[in-house]
Order: sequence, then C-alpha cells, then structure tokens
Amino acid sequence: MDNKDKLVKKVLTDLNNIYEEIPVSIDEFIENPKYLGGTLNYGKALYPKWRYHLRKIFEDPYKYSEVVFTGSIGIGKSTVAIVIAAFLLYRLMCIKDPHKFFGIGATQSNIVFLFFNTTMIKAYKSLLGNLYGHLLKSPWFMERGHEAGDRYRTYVPNKNITFEVGSEEQHATSLDIFLFLFDVR
Repeated sequence: MDNKDKLVKKVLTDLNNIYEEIPVSIDEFIENPKYLGGTLNYGKALYPKWRYHLRKIFEDPYKYSEVVFTGSIGIGKSTVAIVIAAFLLYRLMCIKDPHKFFGIGATQSNIVFLFFNTTMIKAYKSLLGNLYGHLLKSPWFMERGHEAGDRYRTYVPNKNITFEVGSEEQHATSLDIFLFLFDVR
C-alpha cells in the first residue's frame, strides 16, 4: 500500500468515526427529492445565482462563520436562508454524536437553531415555519425525526437538536447555538 492509499484509508476511517452517513453535496441536497428536491422543484426554485453562492459557501465547510444576504424583496433571500438552515441541520444530523463532536455534554443542553426577528411571531412566521414546511415534506428528515404540534406543525429532530425563536437579547442567552438566523422583514 503506497502513501496515497494510506492517506485515503485514513481519511475514510476518520469520516466513518465521525459520520453515521457521509453528507451529500449542496446540489444533491436541493435537487434530490429524498432531501429538499421535492419542495424546491428539484433545485429549480432557486435562482442560478443563489445556487452559485451556495456552492461557494459550502465548498469549504470551515471558511465562513457568518453570511449576510441583502437585496430587494423577492430575490430569494429567505428561501436561500431556509436552504442553508436545512442543509446545516442535515449535516449536523449526519454526525454520529453531534454533542460529543462539538464538546457539549449530551445531558447538558440541546444544540439550538435560533431564529430571530423584531417579534416572536415574526421570528416564527418569517423563517422557522417555512423551514418546518420543507423538513416535514422531506423523506430523509422524516426518517430521522417526527412531526409534533397541534396548532402549528413542527419538526423534531432525533438528536437533542431544537429550534427556538427570539426577539430580545435574553432569548439567546445560555444556549448552545449552532445556527442563528436574523430576519428583519
């Protein structure tokens, strides 16, 4: 076995130690009906420019820690934010033990996806409710979580991951936040 083969074997071993399932690319995620393809018209619901930016954002998963979208109404900012949130949730759920991977005690707290707006109702309606709509129609997510809620349909992942909404500073304190989305519409 030469050095290249040894390196490939080491990388695959490392990946298998971290992941239950090796994550697919962002393109596969938004096109394949197993993931979000069914709710995104197999990727056609996103403008080509957004697809380009999503590829750039996710080509190196450690390059960006913050992304800001600006522009006029109707260009797809909220939709692309939902895709990013769903893709990050997907990648997090592919990890065997996300709490251990990030050094969070499993009994200590949940990993949180936090959606912020000027009011709690707007925080839910502007992004989180839309995200739930996509996740609840995704076979992959439904195999790894379940639907809950009487008045509002919600998605509950199976790995101590929660979704929270907020509108004030104290809504974000003492949380293990993995994703923070702020929308001001």
